[in-house]
Amino acid sequence: MKNNFFKTVSFLIAILLIMTSVKLNVFAATNDILTINAEGTTEGVTVSGTTGSDVVAVVVEIFDSANTLVTMETYAVTSTAYSAEIEATLTAGSTYIAYVVNYDGSGESLETEFTVPVESTTTSTTEKDDNTEETTASTTEDESETTQTVTNSDGSSITFEGLDEDGDYTFTITDLTDPSDEVLAAMGLTAEEFEALVESAKTLVSDAGIYVGLFDMSLMFTATDGTEIDLSDEGPFTVVIPVSDELAAILAAYNTFKFVCLDMDENGNLVLGESTYVTATYDSTNKTLTATFPHFSAWALTVSNVTQPEEGDASSTGLMIALLVISLMAAVCSKKIKTRESEV
Repeated sequence: MKNNFFKTVSFLIAILLIMTSVKLNVFAATNDILTINAEGTTEGVTVSGTTGSDVVAVVVEIFDSANTLVTMETYAVTSTAYSAEIEATLTAGSTYIAYVVNYDGSGESLETEFTVPVESTTTSTTEKDDNTEETTASTTEDESETTQTVTNSDGSSITFEGLDEDGDYTFTITDLTDPSDEVLAAMGLTAEEFEALVESAKTLVSDAGIYVGLFDMSLMFTATDGTEIDLSDEGPFTVVIPVSDELAAILAAYNTFKFVCLDMDENGNLVLGESTYVTATYDSTNKTLTATFPHFSAWALTVSNVTQPEEGDASSTGLMIALLVISLMAAVCSKKIKTRESEV
C-alpha cells in the first residue's frame, strides 16, 4: 500500500511539473516580441511589429554601428501591435540597430538592422585663394537647393543646404569649455560669472549625461553685394568638431555623447533651448565629434556610458525564476512525502 502511495504521489509531481512547464511556455509566448520592422531617414526612424497578447507596452532602442545608444522611448501596444515614430538625427548611408523589448523585461526581445538611404548627388569642388576654407557644392534632385560644405583651417567643417545665390559662407565654432580672458571679455562676463553659468548648465544637462564642454556655433552668408545673412537657425547642419587632447582623454572613457541646447530666458537665466539634445559620434583616431544640429546656439557636450542589453537576457532571467519555482515546489512535495512516510 505504501508503494502504491509513493507511485501516486510521484505521478502527481510529474503531472504538476509538466503543467508548470506548459504554463511557463505559454507565459513566455504571450510576453514575447513576435515581429519587428524598421525604416529610417536622417530625421528619425519608424519601428513597428507585433507582440504576444500580454504585452501592454514596449521599449524601443536605437543603436548606431558602434553599439552606442542614439535614443530610447516607450510606446503602448494596441491589439498586439506597436508602431513607434521616433525623432532622431541619423546619418545618411549609416546602418543602425532597432531593439525592441517588453517594457517589464519579460519575454523574448527582437532586433533588426536598417540603413538610412542616401540621396543621389553630383559634386563639384572649388577652393578659395587663401587656402583657409574649402567650399563644396552638390546639386540635389531639387535644382533650387545646393548642398554646401565649408571646411575651416582648424579641421572643423559644416555640411548644409545652402542658398541658391552667389556668395560666401562663414562657419564659426568657439570652444567655451575653458574660455580665455579675451573670449570672456567679448561675452561681457567675468570668470566668476561664467563659472556660475557652467554650474547651472551642469544641472540642466544632467539627464543627458555628465557635462564636459560647451560650444557656440554660427553660420553667416555674405552675398556678392555685401549683404550679410545669419543662417544659424536654418538647419539642419552636420558638423565635424575637432576636440583638444584634454577633452579627447575624457571622451575615451565613454561611449555615448550628446549635445544639449542651452538658451537664456527673458530674465537672463540659463534654460534648455529648443530641440533639447542631439547625439554625436566620436572618432577617437581623428579626435573629432560629428553631429547634426537643427539650429545653432550654445550647445553643452555631455558624456555617459550606455550598454546595449543582450538579446535573450530577459527570457533567461525568466527561465531561471521558473526553474527556481519548480525546485521549491519539488522540495515542498518531497518534504510532504517524507512526513507522510514517517506517519505511516
